[in-house]
Formats: sequence, C-alpha cells, structure tokens
Amino acid sequence: TAEVDGEVVLMHPVDFTYYGLSGTGVAVWERIDGERSVEGILTDLESAFVGDPTTIRTEVLDFLGGLNSARLITSGETR
Repeated sequence: TAEVDGEVVLMHPVDFTYYGLSGTGVAVWERIDGERSVEGILTDLESAFVGDPTTIRTEVLDFLGGLNSARLITSGETR
C-alpha cells in the first residue's frame, strides 16, 4: 500500500493490479490489521460514522467481500 494525494493505493502482490481507496474505503482498510475480527471492524466503524447502522454494516460487508474476491485480503467469512 501507499498513500498518494490522500488516496490509499493497493497493489495486488501476484498480478500487480492497482486499486485506489478513498473516504470510507480508507477507514475500513486501516482497520484491517490481522487481529480485529470482521465484527470488531463493523462495531468500530458503526461508532465512528454517523448513519444508519444497518446501512454501514451492509456497505462494509460488501466492501470486505470485494477485497476478499480480489484476493487483497484473506480471512474467514465476510458475511
């Protein structure tokens, strides 16, 4: 990962595809530390952002699912 103009840029370690994250994507990425569970990430983000907790939860789970599908993260189930 690298920060470029306020955006976090990820590079896939196998195929070298680049992905750009901004806004809440960065907030989620910063919480993926290998120690927090998905539930821990969700709880932290629900308390950090103003909004409907169900919407936050759904969007974060979708985002984590996308990272998992792109093989940028590996872990247990994201749903």
